[in-house]
Amino acid sequence: MLTKINFRMAGVSLTETLIMMPVFLMITLGVIQYALIYEAKSSLDYATFMGTRAGALEHAQQDAISHGIAKSLSPLFSPDLHDQGSLQAAILKAKADISAFSHIEIINPTIEAFDDFGFNEEGQQAIPNGMLHVRDPKVGKRSRVNVQDANLLKVKVLYGHPLKVPFVNRIISTVTSWFTNDPIKLAFLSQQRLPILSTATVRMQSTPWKNDWMMSLSEVNKAVENASQPGEALNLATLPRPWGGPTGERGHGSSQYAGGNNAGDPGSSPEGDIGQSVTDGTGQGSPAPCGSSQTTSSPTGVESSSTGNPIHIVTGNKYQYEQDLAPLSHPIGLA
Repeated sequence: MLTKINFRMAGVSLTETLIMMPVFLMITLGVIQYALIYEAKSSLDYATFMGTRAGALEHAQQDAISHGIAKSLSPLFSPDLHDQGSLQAAILKAKADISAFSHIEIINPTIEAFDDFGFNEEGQQAIPNGMLHVRDPKVGKRSRVNVQDANLLKVKVLYGHPLKVPFVNRIISTVTSWFTNDPIKLAFLSQQRLPILSTATVRMQSTPWKNDWMMSLSEVNKAVENASQPGEALNLATLPRPWGGPTGERGHGSSQYAGGNNAGDPGSSPEGDIGQSVTDGTGQGSPAPCGSSQTTSSPTGVESSSTGNPIHIVTGNKYQYEQDLAPLSHPIGLA
C-alpha cells in the first residue's frame, strides 16, 4: 500500500529541536546554578554561626569572627581538604574572598549598650559578662536593653557568592538588580555575585569589646524598617522588653532563648507568687503575680519582627507566655 508523503512537513522536527534546545539548555544550567546557590547558603549559615561562636569566645573581635567564617567556608574554595596544607590554602582563599566580597555587621550589642554598661578592660571599652543572673536587669536608657541582653552577640553577614554557571549568571544578576537599591548588593551583582544574607545569635562567653563592626540603635532600627513590609515599619524602642517598659521598671521575667540561659533572677520574684510564667520552652521561668489571666499568646508587636514562636530579631530572645497554675480562690494554707 502506497502512502502519500507531505514534503512540506520535512525538517519540522529539526526546526522544533533547534527552537527548544536553547530553552532546555537554559533550564538545565539554571538548575545547576541554583543548586550551587543552595549549597552556598547552607555553608554560609553554618559559617556565620561558627564565626559568631568564635567571636563569643574572643570578646566579639573582628579577627576571630572573620577567621571563624573563613574556616567554615573553606570547603567552597577547595572541596578536597585531605591534609593540613590544603586546609590552610583554602582558608587563605576564603579570607581573601570574604575580605573583598562580604559585609559583616554586629547587630547586638549596639554602640549604645557600651554607653549604658561599659567599663574599661585592658584598654578596651567592655560590657560586663560575669554573674549575669544576679546583675540588675534594669533596661539601659540609650540601648533599650538590659545588661543580660547586651551579652547576646548577633552577627549579620552579607556575602557575594560568585555565580559560576555561564549565561545564567548574567540573567540572575541582572534580574536581581531590578529589585534592590542597596549599593552594596548592586556592587556584588555587577560582578556576577549573588548577595546572600545570614545571621546568627550566640551568648557571649567573654566580655564584649567595642569595635567598628557594631551598629548604633538607629542603624538597627533603619535596617529593620527596610526589611519590613510597607506600612509595618518597626522601631525597636517601642517593642516589648523582657524586664518592663521604656523607663526600665521591672516587669515579668524573661528567659533567653539563645544559649538556653535564664537572664532573670528567679529568687527576686515576689514571695508566694504563682500563676503566669514566661519560659524559654524548657519549663523554667520567672513566676508572675497570682491573678494574672493572660493565656498563651505573643506580645503585641513582636510578631512582625520575628519568626517562629516568636524570636526577637535583635536580641534572639524567645517570648512565650504560659498559664502554669490557675489562680486559687482561697489561701494556700502553707507558707
